[in-house]
Amino acid sequence: MSSSTNQKAAIRLALVGLILLTLWLYAPAIHFGFWWDDPVWYSHMIGKLWWQQLLPEPDFQYFRPGSMFYVSRFLNDNGTYAAVALHWMQIGWHLLQVALSYAISRRLKLDAWTAVFVATIVALFPFSYQATAWAAPNQPMAAAFQGGAWLFFLLGYQRRQNGFYFWSILLFFLALTLQESSAALTFVPLLLFLTVQLQKAPSWQTIMQLVKRPFYSGLAWPFAYPVATAVFVLIWLQVPRQSGITELTLDPRTGLYLLQGVAFPLLGRVNGYDPAFQMLDLTVWLIIGLTVAVLLGLAIRHQRGWIALMGLAWLLMSIVPAIVGLRFSYVTLASRLLHSGGIGIALLWACALSVQNGRLPFKLIGRLILIGIAIQSVLLLRQFDQLYSVGTVHLQEAIETMSEDNGRYLFINFPDRYAPNRAPYPIGYWGMTLAPVVVDLDTFPPVLTGTNPDSISRSMPWINQAERENGPFVVDMRGAITQPNEMAQLALENDAVLLTRYQADGTFTLENVGHFDKNQPSDCLATYGEMICLQAVDIKAQADGMMAQFRWQTSAPVPPNVTIFAHLGLLNQPPLLQLDGDSWQGSLPLADWPLNTAVIDNRPFSMPEGANDLVLQIGVYDRVTGERLIGVDGEKRPLANNAYVLDVGE
Repeated sequence: MSSSTNQKAAIRLALVGLILLTLWLYAPAIHFGFWWDDPVWYSHMIGKLWWQQLLPEPDFQYFRPGSMFYVSRFLNDNGTYAAVALHWMQIGWHLLQVALSYAISRRLKLDAWTAVFVATIVALFPFSYQATAWAAPNQPMAAAFQGGAWLFFLLGYQRRQNGFYFWSILLFFLALTLQESSAALTFVPLLLFLTVQLQKAPSWQTIMQLVKRPFYSGLAWPFAYPVATAVFVLIWLQVPRQSGITELTLDPRTGLYLLQGVAFPLLGRVNGYDPAFQMLDLTVWLIIGLTVAVLLGLAIRHQRGWIALMGLAWLLMSIVPAIVGLRFSYVTLASRLLHSGGIGIALLWACALSVQNGRLPFKLIGRLILIGIAIQSVLLLRQFDQLYSVGTVHLQEAIETMSEDNGRYLFINFPDRYAPNRAPYPIGYWGMTLAPVVVDLDTFPPVLTGTNPDSISRSMPWINQAERENGPFVVDMRGAITQPNEMAQLALENDAVLLTRYQADGTFTLENVGHFDKNQPSDCLATYGEMICLQAVDIKAQADGMMAQFRWQTSAPVPPNVTIFAHLGLLNQPPLLQLDGDSWQGSLPLADWPLNTAVIDNRPFSMPEGANDLVLQIGVYDRVTGERLIGVDGEKRPLANNAYVLDVGE
């Protein structure tokens, strides 16, 4: 077998491995469902015929008929969406872009291994994670259509076949209907054309010859794309749209945030930046500038300067819409905006470091650096996956809970957005916007499960405060701050109170902490202080332990500082586990219980290992003095230690 055949086999194996690696990294995203303002976006297509989906939406900030039509293909008859299929397609579009980046690189006369490195950077580019793992963004599909347009253009030019030009222009116009920012890339064909020509004969004389005979040389075709762009932009400017997102603005920090992508290996940190560390904007600008200068210098040395310059221009064109049309407050949340510029960045780095001809040490060093960049990117993508998984699992749990019936739910401390304490890049917000307060939680179930519950969100930041402050995330919670004395009235209007608890390992747990029950059984298992009635206790096994459900009622106002104790252990022995505190995980003090209304109080716990004959001792005490309120059983007989005792077995 010849060395050429061996190399081709190695290239194919590398590409297959890259596709499988990318698929492995993004496959968990198929279970992410919807988040952010997805319910608002997806509701635009419900109840409309296919041709109506191509019309402008006055209450939507963009005109994207292609995207509207595409997404509507995933709409079920009951008004829900096939979220898993949408996520698979996002990953598929990204993989297609990876393949196209390799094909385009080869058409630009880059050697096979350099083209593999271009595809690798496109596949693993950390700034692309949000766009690919989220079902709603149009960037992966638009970038795939753009890549197809550029490949067909190169085929048309190099094979002198006008049919390829037709398909290229068509794909580009479709990309415009998917993402209007594609208009900024209208001159990419001209860059491709000039790059190929200048590689052959880099002189002004060559350019003048092209200008003199544009149709013969093929120079006329690149100008068909600005015409297509102008047609779309004229339509786009006339259609009615919701204002408030796009506006003419020039914020230097927007450019700084996006241009981090050029120096992403130098600025990215797998372990994150110390929260106390602040990198000056000037320092970031200097790192970016030096990175570009060094990469261009190396590319020129390796006789790939024109391709590297084209990659830089490609990147700059891709970020122009964000720089001139979006505020930094919006852009800083949206790393997806750099997705389409990933191939430009990849060309710049690969042309500089992947050396085809040269001394072996330089070739080895360059490729080792590129491999190191790939490893760093994989680690960052894994961290993003873990970050997003925490919130999406929690949101799915809330959606499933609400979908059990069309009830009313009060959410306490549900996360609006959250971010790692140690950001992976110095500029921007690197967390996840999960469920912003401007979008009601009850808008998620209709597009995912077909149910129609109601919900409200409130925050009580003192609950779990220590766990949040010592945990790995900075969390913003939904809803106005609500005082404990306001909880009762809010809960009376809802069927269940759902509290988010923040664990030390960074996970979020949604707990149904209780509700008010209108049914009024009169019997008491125990009475404390002649006013607090324990009506029932129910112990149920659940997946991660046990749940103790208490049913209380008070016939008179409860004094302040009076709270509940529940001790699990052996009788007449120190407790092995204490479930003490106010009802509803501390959000509803006993002093705020409404009179003559049953309070259902749920308390999860784990059974101690290796213990038998366990009992649960339940009572009420004053948290200041430690004194227990006098308790009697249903027959008015005194309770030993003023505690009702329930046998819970092993």
